[in-house]
Amino acid sequence: MNKFKELIYSILNMLNGGKGFSVKINNFSLRLPTRYFRYFPGDYESANFSFLESFCKKGDVIIDVGAHFGLFSVRAAQITGTNGKVYAFEPAPPTFDLLKKTISLNKVENIVFPVKAAMTDKNGEATFYISNTVGDVANSLVNYNDSIHTGYKVELIQCDTFVQKHNIKVGFFKIDAEGAELSVLKGAEKVLREQKPYCILSMHPASIIKFGDSNEKIWKFLAGLDYHVHVNNKSVTEADFCQMKEMFEAHLIPR
Repeated sequence: MNKFKELIYSILNMLNGGKGFSVKINNFSLRLPTRYFRYFPGDYESANFSFLESFCKKGDVIIDVGAHFGLFSVRAAQITGTNGKVYAFEPAPPTFDLLKKTISLNKVENIVFPVKAAMTDKNGEATFYISNTVGDVANSLVNYNDSIHTGYKVELIQCDTFVQKHNIKVGFFKIDAEGAELSVLKGAEKVLREQKPYCILSMHPASIIKFGDSNEKIWKFLAGLDYHVHVNNKSVTEADFCQMKEMFEAHLIPR
């Protein structure tokens, strides 16, 4: 069955000249590589895209950590326009190739700049664990100790260092780090404290614990940065935030 599907996708890709397919996600359209045009449901992460559309504006600089195929990066590029920039961080080599393809298909090469690296609290190198399934959303710095993930050496970049090097002011910051959330936040402390970008923080409690951190540590870090924390469009308390065990999206609004 899988071989048959691959054959069909190959034929479709040949017929459309490698131009991918146009899809509509929530209220916007973009092109995706042929093999993955049915990958995302029409209401994929609707709350996150609504938050982006509410608080990202033309000319903004956006940092997308865990860019995956580039869905979020392309939408951010549509909003920020030619006077803005989107830096899309994706360390998994096969996924990074798909990210570049999506950027090309949507003709946003002058706005979205892919970076083949993981963003953490340090600069250097580390092992990144990548699923054998191309495009898996659970690739991470977290070692799951299973036979599904293979370790690769990847570059690590600290947000504060990157921002200083490129002399940019960040207007919007998306973090989807599959367990390494606190590490990314710590590396961006100066940006968060001084530039106050709006943020989407995808929280993966089980992976966070496996990485040696906790919801409690993340809450305490955020508490020192003067942000409102919203989940499901509602302000949450420390107790609410810390007791969540399943994956959830936190929206950070500067006070």
